[in-house]
Amino acid sequence: MLSLIGKSEGFREVLRQIGLLKKQTHMNVLILGESGTGKELVARLLHHQEEDPERPFVVVNMPAIPKSLLESELFGVEKGAYTDAKIARPGKFELADGGDIFLDEIGDLPVETQAKMLRVLQERQIERIGSNRMSQVKFRVISATNRPLGYLMNNGHFRDDLMFRLADMVLWIPPLRSRLEDIPALCEYFIQKYIRHGPKPTMTDNALKKVVSYHWPGNVRQLESTIKRTLIFNAGTVIDQIEIYDPLMLNPNQAHYVEPGSGPTSDTYEQQMEQYERALFIRALQKHGGNKLAAIDELKISRATFYRKMQQLKVHI
Repeated sequence: MLSLIGKSEGFREVLRQIGLLKKQTHMNVLILGESGTGKELVARLLHHQEEDPERPFVVVNMPAIPKSLLESELFGVEKGAYTDAKIARPGKFELADGGDIFLDEIGDLPVETQAKMLRVLQERQIERIGSNRMSQVKFRVISATNRPLGYLMNNGHFRDDLMFRLADMVLWIPPLRSRLEDIPALCEYFIQKYIRHGPKPTMTDNALKKVVSYHWPGNVRQLESTIKRTLIFNAGTVIDQIEIYDPLMLNPNQAHYVEPGSGPTSDTYEQQMEQYERALFIRALQKHGGNKLAAIDELKISRATFYRKMQQLKVHI
């Protein structure tokens, strides 16, 4: 059974809004949140709360589909439409007829495909590649992204009319660092999930203090991975030590890692300014879980300047 773990105020609000959407399958839902916050789990909960086993649930991971194949994957293709089209094949929207289609990482949808998708959402009609016949379909679109759609729209990378079609309802999933009171329950859940044999270990106050004080740029996904690894190396019934792999500490060029809050260690003005700049970039990337577009938006600099500075300051993430 699907469940979302949390009792924090922000998370309870998400659960309340999910409940309000039951039997409202005419409304498209846009799920926003950082990577690892559980957006797909929310999408699946929206689907399963309808309690109709006959309703299909079709998942489309946008970045995983080659750009050249995206339209045929979404809208289907007729036999002979192009060289490799050996058979007629329905697209994801046709497969989702009567149910839900989950468009994961919708912010990665190419601009040239957005216009065709907008028409599909408006008309609820599908035209396969190589066909001149329209097929009527009925579906709910649940989409998700960790990218800053406002920034993408302002810069011409995402159509605002498509965003408004996708967002009859917007669910924002809070990052783990803003719901620290949920971490003990999540740890307990993952311990129960991954314990293979023997008694279930318990976490000491020392271990809990460490996980609650960490900023979790990878959110719940990173916490789950941490608990899974801890159980492998923990031989007893008590967990007192937990090793957390910080994404920036995994950087092969560790000499350039900057601890949050650390100050310059060099004497010259130029070196101090370089270290301050590096710290600004790393903190922006840490805050947004490595999302470069969000970091650019926060730093309020151009993309060209951002990538030039990343190379100049030797910031790798």
